[in-house]
Order: sequence, then structure tokens, then C-alpha cells
Amino acid sequence: MGLDYNPRMAWQRRRESGNVFVNYSPNSPTCLYTDNLDREVERLGGSGHVGLIRMLIFRLILLCRFTPLPIERLCLVVIGLDVMLAGMIGAGQSFASRYGAWAVVAGASEGLGAAFAVDLAGRGMNLVLIARRGEVMEEVAEKIRAEQGVEVRCLARDLADPDTVGAVSEALDGQDLGVLVYNAASVPLGGFLDVGFEEIERAVAVNVRGPLAFAHALLPGMCGRGRGAVVLMSSLAGLQGMPGIATYAASKAFNIILGEGLWGELREQGIDVSVCCSGAVRTPGYTRFSDEDAPGMLSPEEMVRQTLDALGRGPRFVPGRTNRFMAQLMGRLLPRKTAIGIIARNTQRLS
Repeated sequence: MGLDYNPRMAWQRRRESGNVFVNYSPNSPTCLYTDNLDREVERLGGSGHVGLIRMLIFRLILLCRFTPLPIERLCLVVIGLDVMLAGMIGAGQSFASRYGAWAVVAGASEGLGAAFAVDLAGRGMNLVLIARRGEVMEEVAEKIRAEQGVEVRCLARDLADPDTVGAVSEALDGQDLGVLVYNAASVPLGGFLDVGFEEIERAVAVNVRGPLAFAHALLPGMCGRGRGAVVLMSSLAGLQGMPGIATYAASKAFNIILGEGLWGELREQGIDVSVCCSGAVRTPGYTRFSDEDAPGMLSPEEMVRQTLDALGRGPRFVPGRTNRFMAQLMGRLLPRKTAIGIIARNTQRLS
């Protein structure tokens, strides 16, 4: 809100004019006259009913700040409209027609990667799968081909290898790439000084250089077609430092910032970018370290469904209500040193 804004004057003029909200500062981005509805819908990035709901959410948020109406009621209305918006974005439009016919899933041999492959195939998309363990990945591919009837191409490649992204481009062979999911991750376990530097270098290669290389190589085609989506798998670990897995947490923080920047650069070109800040997921990788479910734990299938359904809603998404609460608690409400201390006690068993 600009320095020239006077809430008392705006409230008085709103009452006199009957508008939902009137800001008489001509240079303010929140100038919302009733007769500028079409322009406001366009500015908020939507059209038709979706754009209208976005505009209503925006106006109601302003009302929460500048009117004496009960805040609880206004918040409930905003939440309800947001739920409606989530269900309407992309409604009646298949993933293939919305983004393109092909999806690339990096890190697709098991767990979340395999769940992404199955879900995307169920949405009608052909697949290019990449993982080191070719035999395991091929089992996933055979099941998808038999059950979904889509085309699946497998690349048994190490995502730490800089040449892998070139092989992916060759496998696509000019196909209409619609969705890129970068799910692969390397997790050096233990104290930073106790982990060999080669493990740290591998984590940087897979977790940092990998998404950079894939995005830089594959996004130009999406931008040229004016549509597409990118999902970068991050973690709640990227919201604060995590003793015991410090390099992994730092790499996940990098992915959050990268994804948010790409979202800001590419949304006007028709590209949806979303960073999934995942909590604990019941994957084979998790069960190798622990037999106990963590608070808010989701199945891979549920995590993937929520993540793909959230495409187009914004740059960052946290699946699961418990995980969203924890993200707010650890990231905003608790002092930083307190949050890190809590995390340190929970990661001791991993070191």
C-alpha cells in the first residue's frame, strides 16, 4: 500500500459510493473501481469465472484490513473462494491439452518419482523416465504401459552426469513436452565434517546442478509453444537449517528460491512453475531409515495428487494441512534458533 493511502478517507468514500473498495490513489496497484472489473481480472492473470474469483479473493483480503466487519467471517469467505478457485483452475481441460502431450520425470524408479509417473500417465500424458536403476524403472514403465496405454521411454542415466540432460532431449525427439518434474535427490547423512566431500559434490550435482540444467535445456521449447509446467521437488527441510543433513537442506532451499524466481519470470509466457515443499512421505527411501510415521505423513500418491492439482496456483506449495501448519510454525512463528534446535533433535537419529 502506498504512503499516499488514507484508510479513513477510503472507508468514508467507500460508504458514500457503495463500491466494495475504492482506493483513490491513482498510482497504487490496489486501485479497484467497480467499472474497472475487466482490467482487474486481466491484471490478476485470469479470465472468466476463475479471474472473477481471483479478483474477489483480492478484494476480500483488502476488506479484512480496511473494514470493521468481523474478521472471522471475511476469512472464511476468502478460504471458501480459494477452495473454489483450486477446483476451477484447469477444470474440464486435460493435462495434455493444458500443457502438452509429454512429461519428463527425473528420479522415477520408486517412491515419489514412480507415483508422479503413474499419476501423469493417468492424466493422459506420455512419459520419459530417468533414473539410475534401469531394471526397477522398467518395471514401473511396464505397469504404466499395461494399465494406462500411454507411451513410456526409459533412460537409465545418472542424474549427477552433466550429459544426462542431452540424452533426455534426444529421447524427446522434438515431442511436445508439457511437464517437467525434477524429483531426484541425493542426501548426505551425518555431520557436515563427517561426510566425505565426494558425497557433498554428488548432492550438489544432483540437487542443484540437475534442476538448473534440466530447466535451462527444456524450458525454451515450452516458452516457444507458450505452455508448460515445471515441478521442482523441494522439502520442508529447505525452510531452515537442518543439522545432520545440512547440505541436503541447503540444496532444497536453493530449489525453493530457483522455482520462485522461474515462476516470476515465466508465468507471463504461459508456464506454470511450482515448488513442492514436501513433508515426510511414506516412500521406500523413508522406510529404510525409520519404521515410524512422522506427523502429517502422506502417501506418495496423495502427495503427488495434491502437488499436480496445485499447478497454476502459485510458486510454492506445501501438501497436507499438518505440513502447512508446521511450515508456518517453523518458518514464521518460532525464533530461528528455536526452530533449528527442534529440527536438530529430530534429525539426530539420521546422523
